[in-house]
Formats: sequence, structure tokens, C-alpha cells
Amino acid sequence: MNPALPIICPKCLSQGVETALDKTLACLRCASRFPVVDDFPILLEDDAVRAQLASETGLGDARVAFYQNDEGYLPHSSSQPSLPSALASAAANGHVLEIGSGRGEFGKIAPDYVALDISLSALRRNLAGQTGLCASADMIPLASASCRFVFSVHALEHVPLADRAFEEIDRVLAVGGVAYLTPAWHCRPWAADGIPVRPYRDLTWKQRLIKMSLPVRDSVVFRAATSIPWRAWRRMRQRGPGPLHFTGLRANYEHFWMSDSDACASIDSHEAILFFERRGYEVLNPQGSGISRLMFRAGPIIVRKIQPNQATCAT
Repeated sequence: MNPALPIICPKCLSQGVETALDKTLACLRCASRFPVVDDFPILLEDDAVRAQLASETGLGDARVAFYQNDEGYLPHSSSQPSLPSALASAAANGHVLEIGSGRGEFGKIAPDYVALDISLSALRRNLAGQTGLCASADMIPLASASCRFVFSVHALEHVPLADRAFEEIDRVLAVGGVAYLTPAWHCRPWAADGIPVRPYRDLTWKQRLIKMSLPVRDSVVFRAATSIPWRAWRRMRQRGPGPLHFTGLRANYEHFWMSDSDACASIDSHEAILFFERRGYEVLNPQGSGISRLMFRAGPIIVRKIQPNQATCAT
């Protein structure tokens, strides 16, 4: 474990208080203690979950238990060609934080790299010998403004409190820091039941009707016709910093039918852009005016945090 990491207590953070942990990972404010397994501190808020992970006993939390199992839910390729240039554009001081480190593809991206994943088993398998935290994205146990670069690839859609995760990214990012976010945007509610990949004979009548409608629902024309007016209204309506608007999904932690069966948040890429715009961030990708951002659908959102007095509300 890196002793230079500015680790704070997640339990106090949930109450809006940043309290630094001592060298033994104890909190003097709330008296909580956080175990370390194979050099990875377990910095989850729930006392019982921490104890179960540390002792490798049965987990009562379905979500945490799901991510301790095999890595079949993880994509096999996370190629991100624009990631190095985004990292190079970030401020010089602070840590490089990956949210949802998964298979550890990016563990060598920078010497000050820090992995964060709710799966202790994934950290132990894939990032042994590196700096990592077993923690949740909606309660990042690092001090405010301690990161120069925060990135996340195909992970934020698996955070139940996705709005809180975005607020945490804003909190830990230093001025001049860059965020690079590319979750699986626009996750669909029928993925939890595997409707697109299961045969009709295995489905209920309601599920069969949904499956029959998928060619229309997934068409570019239909999705543009239903999303762009809503986006335009949201862009005109929202003023000042506000929470991320997203749609909660029912995640399937019992059977992994297909990619994002375990997703619990459907995040519109345009809503993510609005979240940062309204906080005065410089939007590096997508490039262009409000029109290009209105039409943006897939790919990474890259933003830079600037001084408040430099902030201008994007059109």
C-alpha cells in the first residue's frame, strides 16, 4: 500500500466529512478500522462487508458477492487509443485514478496510478504489487483535489448511485485535472433478462413482445427521434450545477446472460456532458458547439476542471 495516498474514511465521507485515516487505517473520528488483504485496503462503508471480504466468508451483499466471482462479466478488450493523449493533457500534480480497474489493462499507464475496484479478488488477481483500493465509486476514499487524472472504462454503469459517483469524480479531481469517462452509455433494461440472446421459447409473452420490438427500438432513427428532443429540452432547462440525471436499472446478479446484464444505471452521454458543463469544466471531447454535444452518442467524454473564475457556461 502506498503510504503517500491521502486516504480518508468512507464512513465519515458518507456523512459529508473528510477524515484522514492514520497509518493503521483507523479513523479517529468514528473509530472504524479498515483491513488490508495482500496490500489492498478494504475501504467500503459497510462494516459487515469489510469483515466478510477480509475473512473470505460468505457475502450477504449480492452486488459485492457477484464481483468477487470469476471475471466473465468483464470485457476482454478495453482498447482506448485516446487515453494516453488525455492523460498527457492533465495537470502535473496528483494521482492517476482508475475507477473500475477490472482486468488491470491500464495498470502501467503512469507511475502514480491508483486502481479502484469493488472486487477485491480482481485486484488480487490482476494488480498484485500495484497500488489499489477495494472501494466503491460512489464513495471514493481519497481526499478532495488529490487526483490529476481520473478515468473509467465500462464501469460507471455498474454503480447504483451513478449520480454520486460523478460527484465524487468532481470532488477528487484537482484544478487542471482531466476526467476520461467511457461507461457503456445507454444500457437497456432488457439486458438483465438476456432478452436479445435468449430464444423465444424461453421467454414470457411480455418478453417476447419486447424481443420482437428490438429491431425498431435499436434503430438509429428511432433512438434519435426519441432522445434528441429530450436532450434539447434538458439543455435548455438546466441551469447551474445539478446532479447527474440517469435511469436506474434492475441488475441481474444471479445469471449473466450478456454484456451489461449486471448494469444498474442507464447513463445518457449527453447528461454526463451537461453535468460537467454546468460545473464550468472545459469539454475536450466531444469537440465543437452545443449541437455536436447534443448529437453525441458513443465514445469517451473528456473534460478538464478549471478555476472557478475561468468557468464559462457552455452553449
